[in-house]
Amino acid sequence: MDLRIYNLSAKDVAETKAVLNYQPFIVTDDYQTGVAYSWLYEDDGGRNCRGGDLVMDRAQVPPETWRRFCDANARLRAMYEDWIEEIVKRYRGGSILDTACNNGYFLVRALQKGMSRATGYDRDDYTRSVEVLNRITGVEAQFHHRWYSSWTHTIEGVQPHDVAVASAIMQHLSDPLYFLAFLGKMAREAIFFFTGMAESDAYSIHYGEPNRFYTDDSFPVCFDNDTGLSRGLLFKSLKLMGFKNIEILSYKDSWLPKEFFGSQRAILASR
Repeated sequence: MDLRIYNLSAKDVAETKAVLNYQPFIVTDDYQTGVAYSWLYEDDGGRNCRGGDLVMDRAQVPPETWRRFCDANARLRAMYEDWIEEIVKRYRGGSILDTACNNGYFLVRALQKGMSRATGYDRDDYTRSVEVLNRITGVEAQFHHRWYSSWTHTIEGVQPHDVAVASAIMQHLSDPLYFLAFLGKMAREAIFFFTGMAESDAYSIHYGEPNRFYTDDSFPVCFDNDTGLSRGLLFKSLKLMGFKNIEILSYKDSWLPKEFFGSQRAILASR
C-alpha cells in the first residue's frame, strides 16, 4: 500500500514508522516496510535494515540493498492487491474476516475496494497499526487483539463474515483440520487461503520442527512451523464443509518468484 498519496504530515510519517513493519507499505520516497526482502535475500536480511529485516531507510543502506528491498516488497504488494481484488470482485459489499491480519493491510484495502465491513484478529497487538491506517485512509477497519486458539479451536467472540481470510496462518497451527472447521463456520460465502499444500492426493498432514516462533506453547500445540495439508486432504475437507468451488489462483509474473512459492498456493473456496 502506497501511503504517499495521502500527503502524510511529519506526525503521520512518525506514527507509521512506529507501528508498521511486516506488511508492504511505502511510507515516503525513502522509507518502506515489508517482510519480502528477508524471504528472498536471507543471506542479506537483517544486517542491512534498521529494525531487523522488516523496515528500511534508504539513507542507511547500500543502493543495491534498497533496490532489492523495494523490488521484493513491490512483488508482495502485487500479490496482496491481486488477491484482494479477486475477493472483492466476487463479494463486493460483503464483510471480510482476517484471522491473522497483522498490520491490517487486507482490512483497509478490502474496505477501500468495496467491502462493507472488515474485522481483524491477531496474536500480536496491532491495535495502533489499524488505528493509524484508519485515520490516514479514512476507513473504519476493526481490530481485536485476540487470536485462534489451538486448545479451544476458535477465536473468542468472533462472528461469521461473508469471506474469511487465512493468509499464512495455518502453517503456524498444530490443529489444521480443526482450524478448517472453524473457518467453515465463520465464512458464509468463501474462504481465501495462502497456505502450504503438498501436491498429493493422499490424506496427509506435514509438520516442521516445533516451537520455532512461539517458544512457550506446550505440546501438542507447539507445532508452529510449516504445518500443511496435502491437496487431497485440503480439497476433501473443504468439500465436506460445503465449499463446492475450489480455485487455485493463477500465478502472475508480478508476484514473488516461483522458486519462493515452493508448495504455497493462493486458494479461494466458495459455497
